[in-house]
Amino acid sequence: MFTEINSASDFICRYLYRLEKDKIVVFKNQLIQLLSQKYNSHWDLSNPIKGGAFRSITIMDGRIDSIILLAAQKAGLDVSSCFPSDLIIWCDPYNVSYRVGGDYNRICNIYDENTAHQMKKFETPKKSIIEIKPDLSSSKNKSQSKQIKNDSESNNGITKAILVN
Repeated sequence: MFTEINSASDFICRYLYRLEKDKIVVFKNQLIQLLSQKYNSHWDLSNPIKGGAFRSITIMDGRIDSIILLAAQKAGLDVSSCFPSDLIIWCDPYNVSYRVGGDYNRICNIYDENTAHQMKKFETPKKSIIEIKPDLSSSKNKSQSKQIKNDSESNNGITKAILVN
């Protein structure tokens, strides 16, 4: 539940970029606390859609959701002009999504556990190790081997190899 609530809170805080940074941090912490209390009894991992309307955070026709207003009040912020006039955020187990505008606008994901696992699975490693075993019998290959080693030392362990025909 924390990952989903944190994702929703981060998304909401992006709209507050013009406000004081210190107060935004307080707002985010308050919002996380309030959402956790609200969602605690409406969080069913076996049926993620159940209670979805209860967990939605809405801004309709400029009327801001009471939970955002309460967090803003506790942080000493005026958020009345920060959000679009129509915004819905759904915070469900395994998925957080939003829609800006009316019923026919696109729904976008903020967090999707299935996508998050796929992204982690295919991330580029921070360091690449490439083992190159040149034919050291010729002097030309010996000098290329030294050059590759020097390049890898200057690039924090990342080896670049250029193949020349």
